[in-house]
Amino acid sequence: AGQLSCQPPTDPLGLSTVFTSMTEANMCKHHQPPMMDADFVQQCEAFCAIDGKQLGLPLVMGTTTFGFGFTDMRDLCVGGTRDSDVMRFNDSDIGYCRSRSGALTSIETEAAAFVGAVEVFKAEQVALRAKMQARVNELQTELRSPEFQGEMDRAVDKMSVLRAKFQVFREQSAGGGQSATDFKDAIDQVKDSGESLKRVMDASLLQFSQFLTNCNEMFLGVGSQSEFLLDICSQANVACVDADQAEHVGCCCAVNPVTAGRGFQIAGAGGLAGLNLTSRVARRAAGAASVNVCAQARLDSASKVADAEQRVRSLGQEAMLQEQQQALAAAYSEYAAACGADRRLQQASGVETSRRTSGEAGRGANPSRGVRANEAEARRAAGCEPTADAETGLKVAITQRSQEAMCKHGIPLTDDEMFGECSKFCAPTGVPLLMGTTTYGFNLEEASSVCLPANNSDGVLEYNETHIATCEAHGRAFNDVEAKTAGLIEKLDTFIAAKLYYTAEMTKAVQDLQTFVRSESFNVEMDKSVDKMALFREAIKSRMVDALERSAGKQRLVSSMDALRNASEALKTSLEANLDKMRAFVEDCNDLYLATGPQKEFLLDICAQGNEACFENEASRRVSCCCALNPVANFGGGRRHRVDGISFFDLATMAAGRRAQETPAATEEEGVLDLCAEAWTRARPSVLATYTSIAGLGHEDKVEAHVGDMAQVYGSAYCDYRGREAVSSVVSGGVVPGLAAVIAAVALGVLL
Repeated sequence: AGQLSCQPPTDPLGLSTVFTSMTEANMCKHHQPPMMDADFVQQCEAFCAIDGKQLGLPLVMGTTTFGFGFTDMRDLCVGGTRDSDVMRFNDSDIGYCRSRSGALTSIETEAAAFVGAVEVFKAEQVALRAKMQARVNELQTELRSPEFQGEMDRAVDKMSVLRAKFQVFREQSAGGGQSATDFKDAIDQVKDSGESLKRVMDASLLQFSQFLTNCNEMFLGVGSQSEFLLDICSQANVACVDADQAEHVGCCCAVNPVTAGRGFQIAGAGGLAGLNLTSRVARRAAGAASVNVCAQARLDSASKVADAEQRVRSLGQEAMLQEQQQALAAAYSEYAAACGADRRLQQASGVETSRRTSGEAGRGANPSRGVRANEAEARRAAGCEPTADAETGLKVAITQRSQEAMCKHGIPLTDDEMFGECSKFCAPTGVPLLMGTTTYGFNLEEASSVCLPANNSDGVLEYNETHIATCEAHGRAFNDVEAKTAGLIEKLDTFIAAKLYYTAEMTKAVQDLQTFVRSESFNVEMDKSVDKMALFREAIKSRMVDALERSAGKQRLVSSMDALRNASEALKTSLEANLDKMRAFVEDCNDLYLATGPQKEFLLDICAQGNEACFENEASRRVSCCCALNPVANFGGGRRHRVDGISFFDLATMAAGRRAQETPAATEEEGVLDLCAEAWTRARPSVLATYTSIAGLGHEDKVEAHVGDMAQVYGSAYCDYRGREAVSSVVSGGVVPGLAAVIAAVALGVLL
């Protein structure tokens, strides 16, 4: 025994061999203590690690009973064109795959930016609606003030005075203040990020598809200094590894670029430093971390979303945030439970306050409240027939109270109650414009001059059915891009889970192979064999490479690759078809327009104020209401440009007769859409099933390592499919609950 005096052999392909201090110090058996099979595996795993994780296949060539020379080991590792090859090395093919391995990361990064922009945009939507609601409240206070009442008393043309107030309200609601500025900035960011995402999809999708198609195979893993082979120690004699009589224990690495991640470069000599082994090759720099689209989007958007929400609270409209949280929690109950610390879903289960409080207070109640049966003298002598606009077909709705008594008769309606009726008519998201109080009212022509003017330039609101239909179509285009983005995120996460599963299968295959080659039966065969490398190669090929090729994990990986490719193509197609529509939507539809109910009701006749004359009578003085909507500030989940109208009014009447049982705007929506909650909900069954398969292989550590990586980069912004507690346990250094226990708890509906 003694120190070996050898030099690392050269290779015609420019690949290098690594010697460690243990390689040159002595033979395997003569180290103190002697090197055993477990030591070989440990060094090989460190050599083959990628970004500190076991993402490749560490192949230990040799045991305590046999070894190989450089030529045999190189032949096994570098490969060629034989069917029996375990892996292959082709510098141009590796360069091809490496150049395309970052395509998915580019798509993920831009998708995160787009999702973050949408998050901010939706927060600014709420802030803008809060501002409009605050302005409505201010307007009502101003209209009831003694100063304005005095102005109205003195005015000859009272509607001109009121219309001027409404026009100022419209200008201030849409064009001024911090909320409007931030809303416009958010719109611009959505447009810019959508266009950027499309550019990246155009540039990267083909590369990503080529990467999936052509790089899903085993290549030789190479380090930063072109090291491909680790000479661990001499097993049978002191001959150098490149000598004819050499029998050394060596290691090389098989790498699948699709599962190994961006760059797929092994640690090589640098990975041995952690074992206190010196080597002749310098350590390389660590690779970039993977991108989690939703977690990155949360981090990117957090400050702007928080600012928008604070503005909502400062306007006294926190109920809007609570209603949003309620809707999300109802639509995505599993996500709310598992990821309950999300800023938009927390405490939603206990929220009962609605943004429509003033309007909803009357739902289910009789609008003719205060009209007593024995007060016949207070009832109108003759009923009025509801009317419809001849040009547009829009209808006037008459409440039961309006049919039965004047505002002041019976138990008089107060200004607050009149506004409550108007708010109910304009729910869920319309801006109520109440025309009249306990002291004045207007006829139909005057009210229409605000809501449905013959000359739009003279009115407060504009009604353009074609334009509104176009805005609705453009809003659906926006929804389609959102849905396709959610589909991409879903398939990304199932793809990542499938990679973890296949990596777990590879690890188990290596462990099974190592157990087999150390078995007595195999060592007997090796003793008898003349061509020991051929026998060793066949064992690797049949028990590891071929087994992995047929494995459930490989099939799941291929299936998830196809699904991810299809989802990427679908998003690219949606962006191509809808980006111009999205741009037109946010640019051309950001204004207040007249909103109608499900039966085209546009104006509510609440009650007679000054006399009994019917609404269409020029002499009438009636309290009425119409509604304004901003399509951009209110779109989402397929919502039409509608208000509830008389859907929740008992016995209300329109030109076509009494109220039909139509679906109100509040419930006609296709549903709330949250990109990340939607993707998480759709992906969860598949991801949890994959986690279960990984646990069945005895390698749930692969999942824990992945969660740990995400937690380190994103902290609580990342929500694992087992719940946020799994992430918290990693962050706090605790033990993450076992997969089987967590999945069983989820199945039982236990909040993690």
